[in-house]
Amino acid sequence: MGPDGGTARHDAAESQAEESQDARGEHAGAARSLLAMAAAVGVLWVGLYVGMSAFMAVLFGAFVGLVGIVIVMVLVVVVLATIIKAATGRRRVGAAIAVTLFAGVAQAVALAHFGQIPMMWVQPGLDLVYPVIAVFGALALGLFLGPWRVRVAGAVAALSIVVVAVSVFKSEPVGFDPSNGSSPKEELARFTMLNSGTLVADAPGFEVVRVRRSGAYTAWEKTPGGGVVQISYDVRPPDEDVASVYPCWTLRYGQMGLKSTDAIEDFADWCVPDDEGWARTDGTGFTRLRDGEYVTVKSADDVNVRFAGAPRTANPADVALALATLRPITEDEMRIGFEASNPVVPEN
Repeated sequence: MGPDGGTARHDAAESQAEESQDARGEHAGAARSLLAMAAAVGVLWVGLYVGMSAFMAVLFGAFVGLVGIVIVMVLVVVVLATIIKAATGRRRVGAAIAVTLFAGVAQAVALAHFGQIPMMWVQPGLDLVYPVIAVFGALALGLFLGPWRVRVAGAVAALSIVVVAVSVFKSEPVGFDPSNGSSPKEELARFTMLNSGTLVADAPGFEVVRVRRSGAYTAWEKTPGGGVVQISYDVRPPDEDVASVYPCWTLRYGQMGLKSTDAIEDFADWCVPDDEGWARTDGTGFTRLRDGEYVTVKSADDVNVRFAGAPRTANPADVALALATLRPITEDEMRIGFEASNPVVPEN
């Protein structure tokens, strides 16, 4: 065999060695990127949770919460950039900023459309949002890292969130579908039976805007002054181990992160016993026993205020008036609640 044959074998061996080295380098790069993405899940999860706490502070009038949100976002960017540099050797601040904004926007979409995104209303509710968004945000980080397989995974994750967000914003209310075999009259009868225990306020100018059975019979009413009051009638007795805190738990403000299993001390700052039951210290909510079952009248949260198209929630005077005038819901009011849940209602 001549020298040309030996040279060819040598070149082939060198080429194979280079390919093997490139493959090892690609695998190592992918491993480093995956490590950075795994760490990013925890960073984003914590950031989303703390950011939500700051947002709740804003809702309660503590505008220092806005500063808190900015600080949280800056810290998340710094930590992500540090993790990326440690894993890949490059800081990639732009990638950290993009992923932080990506996660923040995703959470804003979820909050703005509470009840339309499945992960928002299945248990454990809001708590489930943090890890879901954190995982997708971390996957989206791969779009900026590489190698190409990691970039593809990142692109798919980012596209998935965008598609969900667009579909939610463009979603239309679902009306009656004749193909389901039920007539509007039958649907109304079913709705009426399901919500038959609902209580409302028999006060001048109060208007039912929504009726819903989710454990407790619940109605939301708009007051003459534009406030929204929530009235819940819970016929289910609480478990013995949570009975002492249950009345205050029903009075909680929006998404406070409290659970019915928390200690009574966690509620003591804003929920106190009064002569007839339990009350919020600011006068915007009361829980009473009615034939051994709990009735809660309180100011509605921001989500239901927006649903009602109202400018504000109920004030103490609205809540007190509603509490003093409770009665069973009428057929006409039930139909209003039904139409609010099913915006497209053909005539009978």
